[in-house]
Amino acid sequence: MDKAVKYFQLAADQGHTCALNNLGVCYKHGEGVARDVGKANHYFQIAADKGNSNAINNLGSSYFSGVGVEKDDEKALTYYRLAVDLGCASALNSLGHCYKYGCGVPLDGKEAMRYYMLAAEMGNSSALNNVGC
Repeated sequence: MDKAVKYFQLAADQGHTCALNNLGVCYKHGEGVARDVGKANHYFQIAADKGNSNAINNLGSSYFSGVGVEKDDEKALTYYRLAVDLGCASALNSLGHCYKYGCGVPLDGKEAMRYYMLAAEMGNSSALNNVGC
């Protein structure tokens, strides 16, 4: 376990939602710990239950791609929309993907671009890239 993960764990043990989400990211990608998508989703869920919009978006992404859970476009959309309601720019970008690829919603390039633009206006770098593509 690397130093960052150690400190994330200490903060997570105290209920800090950003640390819980960051631990989830570490486990999802195997950064500083062995990759474990089940643990990743576990930490995302705890942080999401406490209202962390990034963790909610990350749960949506897990359901969108079927990482550690059964793929479920409806659940992904539910999580993305909740994260958007909490002001998460990444979730706007994620909703853009749903419309771009027709996952859980009708395929709609214009609607995808609208979500990408909203996320880009909030400074989301992935959305800025998507707007340019």
